[in-house]
Amino acid sequence: RKAMMQAKQKGENSYHYFSEELNQKAGERHIIESSMFRALENFEFYLHLQPQVDACSLSVVGMEALIRWNHPSLGPISPDRFIAIAEENGLIVNIGEWVLRSACCLNRRMLDSGIPPLRISVNISPRQIKESSFVSVVAAILAETALPPELLEIELTESIIMHNAEETAIKLLQLKELGISIAIDDFGTGYSSLSYLKLLPIDRLKIDRSFVRDLPDNPNDAAIVEAIIMMANSLSIQVTVEGVETELQLNQLREKKCHQFQGYYFSRPLSVPEFIEYMNSERPSVKGYEANVGIRSVVHRDLTQLSVNRLSTRADKKNREQQLHKSRCTSALVLTQDIIAIPITTLGQAVTIIEPLHSNDNIVSALRRFQNDKNLKILPVVDHGR
Repeated sequence: RKAMMQAKQKGENSYHYFSEELNQKAGERHIIESSMFRALENFEFYLHLQPQVDACSLSVVGMEALIRWNHPSLGPISPDRFIAIAEENGLIVNIGEWVLRSACCLNRRMLDSGIPPLRISVNISPRQIKESSFVSVVAAILAETALPPELLEIELTESIIMHNAEETAIKLLQLKELGISIAIDDFGTGYSSLSYLKLLPIDRLKIDRSFVRDLPDNPNDAAIVEAIIMMANSLSIQVTVEGVETELQLNQLREKKCHQFQGYYFSRPLSVPEFIEYMNSERPSVKGYEANVGIRSVVHRDLTQLSVNRLSTRADKKNREQQLHKSRCTSALVLTQDIIAIPITTLGQAVTIIEPLHSNDNIVSALRRFQNDKNLKILPVVDHGR
């Protein structure tokens, strides 16, 4: 049966022989899958943080939250071994929500402790964004943790965006309405149309490490990286280059005018105490290179006036007193102080159904008009292609 399942995963007209190795892998998968359901309750998951560095100042401006699992009997389990399983059995939705809430709790706690404001990036899975409640969950977490929305960045891959383009586009616009940044992870490795870059509210492209690994020796990789950076700059989209490991790579990439770096040259993913220590330590320097790269700011339509913070002011004093309550972040990695939370039900006050301004509106024309029309104050709502 195990061999049959392997053959099915390979596709049609495939076969696979049973082996002892296959039997061991199946046994390990069973242990991981059965343990995964208890891992959240037992606080076995935790976060590591990898710094994101400004290309000009080489100061830390952000961090990516990366999940880790310390299994009680198997020890540390890398995400490569359990994320795919969680995607298949659907538990990735719960795990992803835990990561998002823990990351926001941690960033809020760091902010309160006096660490300069840093943007925290969280990877979102295909199963998560398919959930109809995804945007509401994100908004609720921001309210619970009191994290400023501009300090949260959602990372998605190209394949996630293109799988259900219209539905995903609407959700991305709703996230932007909350004030959250949107990043495309592993850019350049997917099979999709570049047209979504001009239609969707993308703030950042993260160039995949596969294009950086052979720099500066591979001219083809250098040409691809340069083309991506030039295209992004022309669209006022920032670029973060992943996988920077050497000084030669860093110097070449700075000359190409990218915006931020992430990679082992600066730091591996760190535990929370290690990250705080890193923030207080001396930054890596670039010898013999005078920084003169201008950092381009990304300007998007300011929609934060419809964010959770404003929604709380719409309720009268009595309702606000009833809604405010104390909450604790249910995270194994950080103990945080009591914070104010606003129930997500208040979001309903910000929604008004209106007829389309243009009778022929569809998702593409509505998005294009929203980006180009400076006088448009209401986000177009497209229902069933209209």
